[in-house]
Amino acid sequence: MGDTTATITATCHRCNTAHSTTVTITQLEQHWRGHLAQHAYPSHTVNQREILIHERNRRFGPHPAPYTCPTCFNRTFNQGEQP
Repeated sequence: MGDTTATITATCHRCNTAHSTTVTITQLEQHWRGHLAQHAYPSHTVNQREILIHERNRRFGPHPAPYTCPTCFNRTFNQGEQP
């Protein structure tokens, strides 16, 4: 019998688009107890881990930052770069 899963969703504060990823409860517990995201979620992409980090900070952080999706992040921070 497998571990129970949870779907975690974060909504981008710029475009209001919801982004989700699914993890096991065991993974969530490891991360929320202090394991680094890359160790708790080794099979997840960097963008998926950002959703999970945002959720942890939202629940437990003193001043959680708003979630910014990859598209909005790139639009914001790559504007001045040349191809």
